[in-house]
Parts: sequence; structure tokens; C-alpha cells
Amino acid sequence: MVLGALIYVFSGYTLYEGIRHPFFINSMIYLPLLLIGLEQVLRRKKPYLLVAMTFISTISNFYFFYIITVIAVLYVVIQYLFNYHQYFRNKIWGLIATGLRTGGYYLIGMLMGSFLFLPVVYAFSNNGRLESGPELLSGLLHYDKKYYLSIIQEFIAPGKIMEYCTQLSFISITVVGLVILVCNKTYRKLCLVFFLAFGGLLIPAVGYFMNGFSYVTNRWSFLISFLISFIFTVTYERMFELKVLEKILLVFVLLGYGVATFFFPSKGIVKYEFFVLLLVISLICILQIKWFVNKSWIREGMIFAIVLVTIGFHGYEFYSSHYYGYVSSFLTKKEVDEYTKKGALSLLSSTKKEELENPNTSKEDKLENDSFYRIETYGEMLQNEALCLDYYDVSGYYSLMNQDVTSYFKELELFSQRDAYRFDNLDNRAILDALSSVKYFATTNRGTVPYGFQLCQVKKVDTKNRYLYRNMYSLPLGYIYENYILEKDYKKLNALEKQNAMLDAVVLDNENDHVKKTKQDMSIGIEKVDTKITPDQNVNLSNHEVKIHKAGAKITLEYASKPNSETYIWLERFNIKPKIDAISTVRIVNDKKVIKTVKVRSKYYDSYFGKENYLCNIGVQSNNIDRKEDKSTITIKFPTKQTYTYQNLNVYRLDMSYFTSQIAQLKKSSLQNVEIQNNKIQGNVTLDKKGVMVLSIPYSKGWNAYVDHKKVKILHGNVMYMAIPLEAGNHDIVLRYETPYLKTGLIISAIDLITFILIMKYQKMKRKLIHITED
Repeated sequence: MVLGALIYVFSGYTLYEGIRHPFFINSMIYLPLLLIGLEQVLRRKKPYLLVAMTFISTISNFYFFYIITVIAVLYVVIQYLFNYHQYFRNKIWGLIATGLRTGGYYLIGMLMGSFLFLPVVYAFSNNGRLESGPELLSGLLHYDKKYYLSIIQEFIAPGKIMEYCTQLSFISITVVGLVILVCNKTYRKLCLVFFLAFGGLLIPAVGYFMNGFSYVTNRWSFLISFLISFIFTVTYERMFELKVLEKILLVFVLLGYGVATFFFPSKGIVKYEFFVLLLVISLICILQIKWFVNKSWIREGMIFAIVLVTIGFHGYEFYSSHYYGYVSSFLTKKEVDEYTKKGALSLLSSTKKEELENPNTSKEDKLENDSFYRIETYGEMLQNEALCLDYYDVSGYYSLMNQDVTSYFKELELFSQRDAYRFDNLDNRAILDALSSVKYFATTNRGTVPYGFQLCQVKKVDTKNRYLYRNMYSLPLGYIYENYILEKDYKKLNALEKQNAMLDAVVLDNENDHVKKTKQDMSIGIEKVDTKITPDQNVNLSNHEVKIHKAGAKITLEYASKPNSETYIWLERFNIKPKIDAISTVRIVNDKKVIKTVKVRSKYYDSYFGKENYLCNIGVQSNNIDRKEDKSTITIKFPTKQTYTYQNLNVYRLDMSYFTSQIAQLKKSSLQNVEIQNNKIQGNVTLDKKGVMVLSIPYSKGWNAYVDHKKVKILHGNVMYMAIPLEAGNHDIVLRYETPYLKTGLIISAIDLITFILIMKYQKMKRKLIHITED
């Protein structure tokens, strides 16, 4: 039992996922206990363990609860077919009755967790990852050949990290347990279950189903770890008395693994594991000698030693820099402290304090400093850094990212949107910064500063300067529009025109009589620039294809820049051509050494989410009255040999004159005296005429708005923000947040708990009556 538990705990799934995503291993803890609870109900014992484990699984993680539920259903069906069908005359009715009994208690446990389950289901159903996903490279029926070779090699070799999150890497002695399993009819049911489960790893459709029909991934492979450890525990005693057939099969397994190791491409770590397997099988065979028959302590001690040593060796191979070096992919505590305590954002506290204490700071500026604002960064590698420092920023990394936020970044073709659930910044775009209430910009490179920002502090940390800039065109949390554009018309615009549109008009789902329909030409200030494109000798550029013959190859774009304008490079329909599962990081560098990295995914890469257009802000040409135009260059660098396809590769300029005039218009009426508390925001606003106020807060069903103490409907504004229609005059605005479906979930949980208690009391009374009757 102890050795089986150790094999389970230190399987490849734990070594990889347990470090990368610690909560992933919760399901490994819950699964055995939940199966025991199911077995108790099947044997008509008390259901407390099943209800408790279902409840805990429900409130822990919706995604893994789904996986565990599928496993639980299969367990009940298999147990009924093999063990419990004999207690029913009608087999079909027996299966239904068994399902209702176990499912009923399972449902009780699930409903008991409704207070967390319902809000998570709501968030899951509205997350951006559901909009679009990758295409299947080889369909739903089979993977490519490389995958099947890898599954053989990685079965006992740590660190090979297979595709599709298939984590195996079991210690070598588990192979002996599998051989015993196959060769003995005693384990026929267990053998069938194992090969059905393992067969699921070989068919993409199973991974697709177990991932909620989103994309193919095998995060459910912890089930294989459970079965392997269980098989080892069950077959442990037979390891000391192997039959001839089992010994022969072990030799064939060793030879087969040797062929997969030495006759096919493999890493050194796989070759090491072949010799470990050879050693383990040799030791097991030695233990078959008659001399060991009456020396059980030696035999068992040897098995213990094999398990402990190979587990230790697995961990060393996996984490050590001499082998796979998995640890090197993480930050040390010291590095995290440097990013958070010494990063560019650390300048903000001192700057804010200085401005508040400075007698020359105007009263208006002091009030503005004490109001709501956000920060944008460049050159900081840590995501969600502002959470550690208690600031608001414009980055996000969240698995259940609101689909409106995902759509906003995708439609504006922001390269900084790394995944459907992650964005790093707003690409230093002045328009988006203003609309998002960005007041400060922290950077390690002065060439990245957006238009309209002024330097307010420089601080040298170690050998690198940190710069903090203040936005002269920052908008408050709430600002007023007099015009609107329907979202269906907004979607017809290109990304630069969409930015302009949001300067003039609020984007709404439907018409609204508080604002008038815009007549503005959204192409104002946008100019396509004549560009000279020069590929180097390692690049072929023709027929809308970019063929890279050598890593580090580059394309140079030369164009004329103008002052008071933002320069953009637009990669339209840019993707990897071959039908492969690949990702490539393309670097775009301007002549100020500003680097923008674009993550290009093929349609078959597991985190592909339909993004193929990339609009990159290369920077602002400073205002210089002595020169009206200057030559500038952009270099696109490619990391590997690859072929890309594209529809357009162009450079655009955006004149900022329209931006400055429109920001002044939006600032005329804005939310003042903003107070932010837990789940509550309040302020006041004065309007000369009716309009729509946009709040730079992502839209959520959980928000309720009150204008002058009357509840009003919150609209979708500017794709991802909230909007409130307002009449002319003075208004008190209050926003209150309540987690969607939290109260509903609490009510259901309370009713369910009471119902369960009553059912248990009823059954207890029923048993007492039966005993009295029998007496």
C-alpha cells in the first residue's frame, strides 16, 4: 500500500503539473476517496463519504469536477456490469436503479456546493476560450506517429513532456506489475479497465471529450497514474514468484523499449531510463532464486529500495539542470522580489507621495492623484504584478477571462494578447490608454513611451534605469459620449478605425435615444505609408509567403515617419503555412531598439484562438519643427526556419491631432469624487445635455447601477466596458457588485443540506422501525 501510494504521488503527472499548477493535483487526492464513497453506496452503506467528496470536488475546481464525474459514471457502470448486476432480475432496470441511487447522492453533494459551482459555471460559459479553438492536426481518430513513439518512450522516462498534456513517466518497476496483470486471468477486469483507459490516450476524441469539447488535451491522465499504482499494489506479492511466461514477456518489453530508444529519435534521458529498466528487471529476476524464498525481509527490502531509489532518480532527472532541468523554467523567490519590489511600478508610490506633498501641485491635480487610475508597463516580465503592489494595471492572466475582454483585444488586433486568457498591456497606444484610464506608464526603455506622456521620475535600480511617465490625456473612470455607433457597424471597421470610432462614439449593441448616431469618418488621421521592404539573403518573399531558410533571418522595412504620429506595422492574416502543430515568436524591432514580440500560432497549436491579425505600435515620432519628415526602419526577425503566409504587410501612420481634440471633448463631463470600496463604486457627474457614460470597468452581469438611488440598466459599451444612459443635470452614481448566481447558489446549497439531513434522519428512523418489527 505504501509503495503504491508513493508511485501515485510521484508519478510524472505530479512532477510536472503539481509544480506548474499545484491545484491540478487536487483531483488526484479526491479521486480515490470519491471511488471509495461510490463503492460504499453500491454496497448499500452510508453515503457520507460520497456526498462529502462530491461536495469538495464541486467547490474546488469545475474543470476537474467534470473529469472526475465522467470517471465516476464509468466506475459505476463497470462495477455494475462485473459485480452488481447479479442482484437484479431485470438487468436494464438494475442499471437504472443503481445509477439513480449513486447519482442521487452525487447530485446532493454537487448541489451542496452550488454557492461556488453556479458562479464558476457562469464564468466558464462566458470565458473567451470558448469563442474559437485549434483545428485537429490529424482528426479525432488518431494522433500523428510522433505522439505514439513518445508515449512509449515517456512511459517510464521523466522529462520528455509529451504533447496534449499527456503525463506518464512512471518508475520502471511498474512495468513488472503490468506484465503480471496481462498474464493472469485473476486480474481480467482490472486489465480491461486499464487498457480501456490507456486506449483513451491513443484517441484524440477522448481528450476532446474529457476537455469539455474545447480542444484535445489529456489532463485526465492522472487516472492512468491511479491505475498504475493500484496495479502495482495488487500484483506486488506475485513479483516474488514470476512465471516463465511473465519472464519472457518482460524480456520482450525490454527489447521493445530498447528498439524505441535506440532505433528512433530520443533524448539522452530516455536512454538512461532503458538501462534503469534493464537493472530493475534483472534485480526482479534475481529475487526469483530459491535462496530468497524464506528471506522475505530481503525481498521486500529490495523492492522498497528499488521504488525509493528510482523515484529519487526520476525527480533528479526531471528537475536537475544536468538532465531535463524543469526547475529552470521557473523564477526564484529572489527574482520575483526583484520584479515586484525593484520593478518600474515601484516608482509609483514615491511619485504619488511627492505630488501630494508638493506645495506647487494644484488642488485639481491632488484630487486627481487620489482618484482612480491605471498603469501600463513595458519591459516588466511578471504578469499580474499590480496585484502584488496593490495597483490597477492593464494586464491580465486568468483562465476564465471574460469573453468581452478577449473580443476587445482580438478585434483591435493587439499583439500583446498572448492567449485568449492573457494580455500584457495595451501596446502603448495613446487612444486605448486614455479610454482605459491609464495615467502612468512605467518602462525600462524611453523609446516605448506613448504619445502625450511626460517624464515624472527616473530611478536607477542595479544597472538599469526605470522611467515613470504621466499621461496628459488620461480619462477618469467614467466619461461621457454624445454619439454612438452600433457594434455591427463597428465590426466592419479595421483596427485603427475602431480606435478612432471609440474616440467619437460609444459602441452599443442597440440604438439609444440618449446619444445620436455618429457621422464621423473613422479613417480620419490614418495614412498608409509607402514602404520599402528588403528581405535578407535568408528570406524569400513572394506570392504572399515568407520562407525563412535560416534562424535569425530578417526583413527590413524603410518608411518616412512624421512628427505627432503613431507608427503601426500591420501583419494581416499572418500564420504558419505547413500543417503542423507549431508556435513561433517573431520579433519586431524599430530603430529606437523597441522590441515587440508577436506569438504566431498555427491553426493546429493547442492554444490557437483564431488570432491571425497583428497591429503593432512601433512608437511615436517626436515633434521636431526643424524636420517634418524622417526616414525610419522596422526590422522583423524570425527565430527558426519556417514558412509563413500573409495577406498584407503594411506600415500605417496615425496623426494624433484628432486624438487630442476628442479627449478634450470626452473630458468635458466625467465622473468626479470617485470612491472605491469593497464591491461598491460611487461618484457624481454633471451633464449639460443627455448622453451615455462609459465606465472603464469590464462588463459583468454582477454589476448593478443606481442613478440618483434608482436602479438603471447597464449596457455593453465599447465592446468590453459598461455604459449607463444619463439625462442632463447632476447625478449621483452608485455601482454595486455581487458575484453572479452567488445568492442563488447559497439558497440551493442551504435547501440541499437541509434535504440531505432530513433524508438521513428518515433512513435512520426507517432502520429503527425495521429492527423493532423484526424483534
